[in-house]
Amino acid sequence: MEKIDYLLDKTNIMNAEIGEIKDKLNTAINNIDTNAQNISTNENNITGNANNITTLQENETIIQGDIATIKSNIELLQKNTYNANLLTNGDFKINQRGQPSYTNRLDYTADRWMLRQNGITLIPLENGGISVVKDSANVNIWQILEIPLSNLAGKTITISGKCGGTIFTASGTVPSTKTSSAQKVCQVHATNNWLSFNVSRITDTNYDMYFEIAAQGNFGYEWVKLEVGSSATKFNPKLYVEELSNCQRYYQLRSANYNFETSYLDRTPQMRIAGTTGTTTINNVPYKYCDAEIY
Repeated sequence: MEKIDYLLDKTNIMNAEIGEIKDKLNTAINNIDTNAQNISTNENNITGNANNITTLQENETIIQGDIATIKSNIELLQKNTYNANLLTNGDFKINQRGQPSYTNRLDYTADRWMLRQNGITLIPLENGGISVVKDSANVNIWQILEIPLSNLAGKTITISGKCGGTIFTASGTVPSTKTSSAQKVCQVHATNNWLSFNVSRITDTNYDMYFEIAAQGNFGYEWVKLEVGSSATKFNPKLYVEELSNCQRYYQLRSANYNFETSYLDRTPQMRIAGTTGTTTINNVPYKYCDAEIY
């Protein structure tokens, strides 16, 4: 009996241990199942994240394309945005005096542009622009502005010009008062010439500012520009009739039988002052003129 009891006890112990082992195995199996599910979930998350990354990359490509388009549109807008040119006849197309070339000091040439030296031959070109030949003296060509100094005092201005296919620019700040000497607001050098914008001397009572083209050699310009702002914007030529009207404030050419109105206010377009009337000949054809330029 004792052996039987002993065996029964052993059997019970073994059954208990087997049960415990089964429980542990079941727990391990459940853990494996749970881990397998977690792995599967993680795989799905990884796949989802990979898809999200792909989507983000695709969106980034789209955004970069949009940014490039925006930049291109900004550049296009900047190219087509321009400030007003404070100069009249900046491309020299208007030549009411009608001469093929000009050489005399203090003579006006293409409208609003005056020679400041002898020894210069200025040739207005048929489709705009000028060609200048230096004979002996340094070249000085001016446009005197009617604008009072107070209109530009303290403002940043920019000058620009196209010479030999290259655009040259410079900027400066306009002083608030005139002094005993001319003040150079800004200047830019081209190949053998330079442009400058200047405030006149205090003794120059009939004008405050002038734009100058100067040189020590032969050169040509397609156009020049003076504008308010710290950088040069596109040169946009005015319509011929608009530029002509602007020039006729200072000089008007009429047929030989024309009689200018007594008052400059009654002329069309209205002139700056009464001016001086006279006769001239262009290609052997007589004309009358009225000159109201600034000297």
